[in-house]
Amino acid sequence: MGYDRCYASYLLRQHGRKIAVSARKIIVIDVKKKVVSKRRRDYDEKVLSALKKTWYIMDCICGKRLSPIL
Repeated sequence: MGYDRCYASYLLRQHGRKIAVSARKIIVIDVKKKVVSKRRRDYDEKVLSALKKTWYIMDCICGKRLSPIL
């Protein structure tokens, strides 16, 4: 997960505990719940298709070797 040891132990201690955020909102801490954030696209479809074609022409080399070619 990428947590420090102290923060991971804090999460495990807080598992199942209810915390009042405001008068109407109560949060129940769940260790198993994962937050998935959407990443924004760096390239549009046009650029991505050209990049894939170049990658296949160069026999699917790694990005470190492909970068100077581009």
